[in-house]
Amino acid sequence: MKPVMYFEKLDALRFFAFFLVIWQHAFSDIFHNITENSALQTTIDTFTVTGGIGVQIFFVISGFLITFLMLGEEKINGRVNLFFFYLRRVLRIWPLYYLVMILGIFVFPYFGGFFSFSGNKLMNLIFLNNMATSGTPSNVNVAWSVAIEEQFYLFWPLLFILFQNKKLLFFFCAVLFIQTSIYAIETSGSEAYSSTFGNLRYLMIGCWGAFFYSNYKERISASYLLKPSSFYLICFLGVFLLSASNFSISYNYLAKWLLAIFYLYIVIYCVDKSTGEGGSIFSLLGKYTYGMYLYHPIILVASYNIVDKLGYDYNKGDLLKLIMAIVTLLATIGISILSYEYFEKPILKLKNKISTIQTRV
Repeated sequence: MKPVMYFEKLDALRFFAFFLVIWQHAFSDIFHNITENSALQTTIDTFTVTGGIGVQIFFVISGFLITFLMLGEEKINGRVNLFFFYLRRVLRIWPLYYLVMILGIFVFPYFGGFFSFSGNKLMNLIFLNNMATSGTPSNVNVAWSVAIEEQFYLFWPLLFILFQNKKLLFFFCAVLFIQTSIYAIETSGSEAYSSTFGNLRYLMIGCWGAFFYSNYKERISASYLLKPSSFYLICFLGVFLLSASNFSISYNYLAKWLLAIFYLYIVIYCVDKSTGEGGSIFSLLGKYTYGMYLYHPIILVASYNIVDKLGYDYNKGDLLKLIMAIVTLLATIGISILSYEYFEKPILKLKNKISTIQTRV
């Protein structure tokens, strides 16, 4: 029987990361310009412009999990099967990705006038859309982060196999994390935000964390830092770091270094505290977040346009904005569950047939 790996608290973290994305896209407009106090409004904006944070957490999770799985496979089989690795990634990422691409680029823009697409079709179809982010928010532009993950999956297992001495690879992760963090500090925000190199620091810190946790699991589990009281304190400090970064350049530079480490800490905490069984409603919802992430912009635009067709002005009244945001969230969850159960899940069962370690389906 294959060993099973399931971290239910990590699935809950996935849902939290997605909620940070949809919070900005669907809910944040409610809080814009609600006060004339500029300092207070800046603080409020900090807690509404959260989409980037959610994506960064996703990157750290991906780096950690993919490396943790490869370490487990190498321990069991003595090596990582490169062909099966790529095939598993194709089975997980491509079906839903291309479904959304077909709908967002070739179908929806030609029906009802709800949607538009002005991006580069080819770049979107070959996972290079993070290098051509001119697509309008009405369709598939959120897929730029999926493109970065696919680019990462292309080279990371090759390096994993190339570095037979995993201590050297552990060191390489740390060096690349430092280099990419410096790049993000020295490069303009918009350029670094969607670039592969600008986001590698989150993927690399996740990879580094997988090596670290695998080698020192017992010490880490017994550490005071993983006590619940420490967790809540560190989370409070992390939120403070996020809010304070808007008021000081030095804080902002510090945040670019420390936030990635903070995200890794949360990932390790969730992994360490998971039992592999049950979990909360957020753990259950976490397995649907890939669909939620890709579907929600289309559902959000459809919601706007339905309200407009009914004769309501979406921009006049925060109550209507709140109702539509909630409807968008619920519709996104519902559609993503149906998509997962009837479209993605049968394909994921094929993925697990070629996996050394069984993951949840």
